[in-house]
Amino acid sequence: MESPLTVCYVDQATCCLHRPLQRAPRAGVKADVALGNPPCSSADSPSLLGWQPALPCETRLQLPRHPGPPKEGTRGARWLPQAPLHGGRAETPPTAGTRLLADGLDLTGRFLFAVLTLMTLIGNLVFIEEAVYIYRKIPSSKRSIIIWINAAAPVIATTACVGMWIPRSTMFTDFTAAVFFAIVIHKFLMMMIKECGGQKLLLRRFENDRFKISTGPCCCCCLCLPRVPITRRTLFWLKLGTFQFAFLRPVLMFLSIVLWTNGNYTLYNLSPKGAAIWISCFIGVLTIIALWPVGIMFQQVRTLLIGKKIIPKFALYQFILILNHLQAAIINILAMQRVIPCAPPLSSSARGAYMIHQLLIMEMFLITLISRVVYRRRYDDLEPLEYKEKKTLLQKVH
Repeated sequence: MESPLTVCYVDQATCCLHRPLQRAPRAGVKADVALGNPPCSSADSPSLLGWQPALPCETRLQLPRHPGPPKEGTRGARWLPQAPLHGGRAETPPTAGTRLLADGLDLTGRFLFAVLTLMTLIGNLVFIEEAVYIYRKIPSSKRSIIIWINAAAPVIATTACVGMWIPRSTMFTDFTAAVFFAIVIHKFLMMMIKECGGQKLLLRRFENDRFKISTGPCCCCCLCLPRVPITRRTLFWLKLGTFQFAFLRPVLMFLSIVLWTNGNYTLYNLSPKGAAIWISCFIGVLTIIALWPVGIMFQQVRTLLIGKKIIPKFALYQFILILNHLQAAIINILAMQRVIPCAPPLSSSARGAYMIHQLLIMEMFLITLISRVVYRRRYDDLEPLEYKEKKTLLQKVH
């Protein structure tokens, strides 16, 4: 006699079936597709391992929908509620990572969880030690900015570790990491200005120069754009470009959570009728606008600050941006297209989130170690402006 089937929920009207290999699921999780039973809940789902698909995950079985709760005396038929896309019960990840450890992870999986958690802990300890060094050795004008920038990788790794252990917190941990990095983008622009000696000295050093605005990510192909004079007003607009993202990203996060509590926001529902697609597009536009001033300023000061290793610092900032946003977006798209298969009790989207968290922990750990090497060094101050002016005058005379 074949083992009973369970359902891995795809959306409100589609599912794929799985059959246990080692042990039968708990009572009440048999799937009767013909009768239209709803997918099993995550609390009733069996382990992550020891399951094989009775049908491939690409096979879509259409579940008949009942207009309402079954009438008394109706046998076998249970009501399938009108849940939004990816909002069904089996699509929801388990309540805590400890449940996965107890039911679904073998020795290798437990070892991986332990190693990733240890890497997160070590990364945070390295950051704390570096923050103490910066607080003691770096001038107060740059101290807080450099600590903020160095905290990007440990904070992202910590949120990823929390999301790995508590799968249902994925949306909140991703929001927290995104808001923090939005602030880091603004801090990185301010760091480049501070390394030049502040806004007044930067204006004096580049009073006869012009900003090249045909840089990425907005206008890298628009080579015909004119150069902009470096003035106090121009610097204000550059700082406003990054500050708007640091301000509006938490506002949009708050709006998303409010809509989520009301059932209008679902993280993986990208249909035009949902709020997620419109909020994501708006965030994408704000991100591009925020990255543009950083690219403009970097192109202007990279020669002046080459002695302070501004190029490695900018590269680390770019790596965090790509890994935290582009890499996560690619994996989420693959999960939504079912390229990443489901495995009870985890749906495709939940498995994609697990992959993102595990990769981010390892990548941010390496970036934390490299950042310690780059930012911990004490660099020589820039050549005084008065000395530079005298040197230029003597060169003109001779």
